[in-house]
Amino acid sequence: MNNTYLVVMAGGIGSRFWPFSRTQHPKQFHDVLGVGRSMLRLT
Repeated sequence: MNNTYLVVMAGGIGSRFWPFSRTQHPKQFHDVLGVGRSMLRLT
């Protein structure tokens, strides 16, 4: 059986998405791509 490993690269303060992304609602919870799902749901 093969093992599958997942690495999520994250960090920073999200300044490129400000004011869209805020402390209360970070960018990974927004539908940034316009597909009806957040970036977190797409991973």
